[in-house]
Amino acid sequence: MEENLNLICCATIIFALFVLYLAVISYLNARNLIKTGRKTKAKVIDIIEVYHSSGDDDFEEYSYTPIFQFTDNENNEITFESESVSFSTKYRIGDTVDILYSNEYEQRKIVSFW
Repeated sequence: MEENLNLICCATIIFALFVLYLAVISYLNARNLIKTGRKTKAKVIDIIEVYHSSGDDDFEEYSYTPIFQFTDNENNEITFESESVSFSTKYRIGDTVDILYSNEYEQRKIVSFW
């Protein structure tokens, strides 16, 4: 019994350290994007609507993901799908939002989410 408890404690500590590591990496990436990223406006050009059902008639709903487009500092048009999905439509086609993007386009964040 004590051996199982020790194993559970060790597994919990390892999991907690892993989650902490991911949080630190996420924080450092966000901080770097804030320091070195470029700020611009992006326009909602489309909203992806996905139907969800449980297979019976008990559960039916839609999720929504906005598609954004912006022009970078070199006049390239960049289109990207938001990383967030919601069950209500926060945006409408034609809305504009402030975004930060990295020079390599590896990271794009909507400023209003922070």
